[in-house]
Amino acid sequence: MALGTILLHLPGWLDDTTPPGVQFNADMLPELLFDSASEELVRWRVNMPENYASGLKMIGTITMASANTTDGVVLGGRVQAITPDNNESFSTGGYSTQAKDRVVVDDDAGQTVSFEVSLNDDGAVPDDEVIFEFSRVGNDTTTETSGDDATGDMVLTSIKLEYTTT
Repeated sequence: MALGTILLHLPGWLDDTTPPGVQFNADMLPELLFDSASEELVRWRVNMPENYASGLKMIGTITMASANTTDGVVLGGRVQAITPDNNESFSTGGYSTQAKDRVVVDDDAGQTVSFEVSLNDDGAVPDDEVIFEFSRVGNDTTTETSGDDATGDMVLTSIKLEYTTT
């Protein structure tokens, strides 16, 4: 078995009730800003590849927009899968349990940190239509003891999905 990759382009599909901010860096590349006080989220909708077997992970890079004196952000990810031609819809289905991971960030603004969140795949199989959700769980106080205690906006600079192939 090998690893497969699905690239997720920014800015994605912004949630209409709790969207992150969008900015463009000096090279005019989009970045998403996630607040520390609430759970802001973004989604992507894709079809699972023919060679998908298992083991979904969200992998990417973040940075902090400003210096902070505390040290961690909590990132969350969820999946919702439907099988085409199987009388299912996203409006009647539900998301998988949210997976969370606490990522230590640098005290200085602009320092890039990588992250990896292992997802619950909601029973996804090849050719399923799937929505992936990414969030900063800014109101989390319990994940890995300290929760999300970094101040200021977190900036999502890149993201992809990795999975095990058949």
